[in-house]
Amino acid sequence: MPNIKKPFALANVKCYKCGKDIPVGSMDWSYNTQKRGLFAHSTCGTSFAPSKTPNSLQNPPANTPEPPKTPVSSQKPTLICPLCNNILDRNTEIYRYDVELSKYVHESCFKNKKPTIKTHSNFVNENEVFFVSPGSRNITLKELRASKPKATKKHPPDITDLITFTLGETHELINDIKIVLRRRRYPFLYGSPGAGKTYLCQQIAKMMNLKFVLVSCAEDLFRSEIIGSRSPLSGAYFSTAAREVWENGGFILFDECGNSSGSFLNTLNAALEQKIIKFADEKTIPMHPNCFIAFADNSALYGTDPLFPERKDAGGAFRDRLTYLETTYDLILELAILTKIFDSDRPRAATWHNAVRSIRVEIAKLNIPIFPSPRFAYKAAEYFYDGVSYDKIMSWELFRGQSIDNIALARAVTDKFKKAY
Repeated sequence: MPNIKKPFALANVKCYKCGKDIPVGSMDWSYNTQKRGLFAHSTCGTSFAPSKTPNSLQNPPANTPEPPKTPVSSQKPTLICPLCNNILDRNTEIYRYDVELSKYVHESCFKNKKPTIKTHSNFVNENEVFFVSPGSRNITLKELRASKPKATKKHPPDITDLITFTLGETHELINDIKIVLRRRRYPFLYGSPGAGKTYLCQQIAKMMNLKFVLVSCAEDLFRSEIIGSRSPLSGAYFSTAAREVWENGGFILFDECGNSSGSFLNTLNAALEQKIIKFADEKTIPMHPNCFIAFADNSALYGTDPLFPERKDAGGAFRDRLTYLETTYDLILELAILTKIFDSDRPRAATWHNAVRSIRVEIAKLNIPIFPSPRFAYKAAEYFYDGVSYDKIMSWELFRGQSIDNIALARAVTDKFKKAY
């Protein structure tokens, strides 16, 4: 409101603008109607100047421009990095959320920060932004932890470290067998015949420089094949190759174990569990630390495989001792061996390999006991190299005296790929 002059004199009044006394009896003064009791010299101007009176209302000068207003959505509080005490610009600088300080800090300051002992998860909010950089997506601490690969537990040095995989030279299953053997457990290699189960175990034994013993299981195989026997006349003890490996170290493969008798499997079951065998010479010998035992069969030892009806049920107690590893055909290894047989003629080897794979797929649909295995592919390649005809090779190495009906079904498949290889 404007200042209004009053037609009467004042006494003992100070000017609220300049703080000086207004002369007694002077008519040269004005009155501020915005606040009661405020008088001023008329020469101090009519504008409402700032006053030192604490209860006065002050208006800014008319000519003073107003500061530009910042939109509310773009306003950000000023951050101070607690590590360097400098301003942290979140629009242009790289920064990080320090979970220990619960504040944002410069990335460079965080890297130079000395590590502290506080690392317990109770001090961490995994949903807080852990790292932010211009132009990139925010990453939470939980996401960062999930992206880091977990460290693999290191094992002490072991003889199984000598087992190595070489592409085109060893079966792809060798690394899984290595893990099982390191734990001194018993791998059971099961699957279609001719996949190279026996040869793979021979390779593993050779890599570890251990003696390899192959025990071909049959229904008439007795426990004396393991514990040895005594002569009924002289009482002399006759040892076995299995005992030598058990006592001094080596690799034993019980192949075709689905044909074994129940008494033989019971002997094996007790030995695998206790790792102690009482031999026929009355000596009780513990299992050597570097004695490795593996098993192999075409069936899974349940006695219900229609392709191998002669295989028996080994029983749940025996199966529980084994680590089941399905042995499939290693196609890369198969092609590499065929290439060697064909004197490094890779196109010729690849042509025959593709034919074998196609025959394999078609015959598998027939559900008959005819197996175009890698073993068949290798033997056939050798016969092709010797000039033997296609029909003879199929009869010698694939049909193998099967029933007339099975041969007729299989021949309808093999004739599709009949040509010179």
